[in-house]
Amino acid sequence: MEKAAEDFALGMPSDIDGRALLWTLRTLNKDDEIETFFEGIASFCNSSAVPDPQVTFKTPSGEDMSEALVEFMCNTLSSNLIPEPVKRRRIEICSKAVEAASLSINRRTFDRVLYKDWGGLLNSVEFGLLLRRVAYGDPFNAYYSQCVISVIVATVQERDARWFELAMHQLGVSETVLREYLSNGDSLLLADCISICRRTMHVYSQHGWHRDVYSQSKTLESLSKLDIRHTLPELQHDFCSLWNELVDSARYASDRRMRSLSTNILMHIRIMYIALHGSTSPALTQISIGNADFDPILILPFSYPLCNTPAHTPGLPYRADMMAASVTSLNDHNPRNSYPTVPGNDVTGTGNVADTLSVLTTNPSQTGIQVAGEPSPEHVRAWNTGTT
Repeated sequence: MEKAAEDFALGMPSDIDGRALLWTLRTLNKDDEIETFFEGIASFCNSSAVPDPQVTFKTPSGEDMSEALVEFMCNTLSSNLIPEPVKRRRIEICSKAVEAASLSINRRTFDRVLYKDWGGLLNSVEFGLLLRRVAYGDPFNAYYSQCVISVIVATVQERDARWFELAMHQLGVSETVLREYLSNGDSLLLADCISICRRTMHVYSQHGWHRDVYSQSKTLESLSKLDIRHTLPELQHDFCSLWNELVDSARYASDRRMRSLSTNILMHIRIMYIALHGSTSPALTQISIGNADFDPILILPFSYPLCNTPAHTPGLPYRADMMAASVTSLNDHNPRNSYPTVPGNDVTGTGNVADTLSVLTTNPSQTGIQVAGEPSPEHVRAWNTGTT
């Protein structure tokens, strides 16, 4: 009877394996049992009795198992009762299971890590290293993992050899450069923030995503809490170059989705820009006190000025149209109806861009700003009608 049952089971469709594994996992309620289960994943994947073990993990059952694995890691790492040798053994078991089964991690799991009940994993270098081993079938999940790793790099305080391995790979720098970051204020955090901003712009543009920006927003909330004034000058220059690229994209990108994404990033990193440039101008004062949750001024691309400090953006080509746009009146489109035309000067606009530009180009001494040429008529019409 046992042989007949075994033969019958072997003749069943392969998807029954995944269901059987998931059913088994759900019946387990002790950590030792769960550890034994995940320890057996590697042997299952090498079993000759299973035609294609990998298929088992490319199903909803596989996603549930990967979520259970992450939960098991979280419970292990956050416990004060589990001895360190046991923690290390279980982490190694989970890592081997991920590699053997090519387990992926979906967005639902990352949501729980970033802003729900598994936040303890954001303090775990081992979890960050595990995410590097995961085989992501969905590029958005791969990007999500980069957001989590960025937060881990910034959050972990015990910076041992494993942390250095994770941080160097994430930032793409050598150990020498990384140590220089660590010895200069919040340079590490600034480099981390710049890296995830550029990665975000790249992947959204590359894949043409029309997805929400919640993941990168939550990530930037964590990474932008730093003192930029005491960071390496070259990183400050990189930040200002990034800022100008984002302002350019927020105003001029042909794709509305990229304009919205750029504005969203500017909204989250604006406090760093203000700290680096001072908040003496009315324009910076307005975006410094705005609340990202409800203040309409923060979603207006022209609320964000360009960095025109030569020392901050060495070698950056001068854009006359961008400079003109940065001092254009937005009274017709500003909910507060008080946006200054020329920050830091006594010139006020009429609400019409053509009139403002006329003042700037014909009376430069009045504003102290030199504008090399005029924007095109198409730009003027777009600014006046609010279509860009």
